[in-house]
Amino acid sequence: MALCFALSDLVRATLPQGQGWVGLVGVEPAGRAYHVLAPVDLELAWGLMRLGLLDQARELGGRPGWRYRLCPAYAPPPPRRGRPPARAFRVARQAQALATGRELLAWAARQGWWASLEDMT
Repeated sequence: MALCFALSDLVRATLPQGQGWVGLVGVEPAGRAYHVLAPVDLELAWGLMRLGLLDQARELGGRPGWRYRLCPAYAPPPPRRGRPPARAFRVARQAQALATGRELLAWAARQGWWASLEDMT
């Protein structure tokens, strides 16, 4: 059975830049299940990554033995006149979530896992 990443979960894990928070996707060792951790303190997540301890991050709500990947934050749309419309934020967030999904598929393949991304239609 293939692991299927739901785009809605990736959107939930994709947070705006500059807020001090990040999302993580954790996959169990056999590649059959995943879960999302969001929001996670960015400084703590980066510190654990630098130490090579992100996969053992119980402080973040992580599960022992699972492998974790950071979900890159999305860049909020630049203001033209005042605040951009809410739709522009949704489009930017969904675009980054889709890019993250493609990165997760490549990562899963390198791990030897069969994975897919939920169809957006």
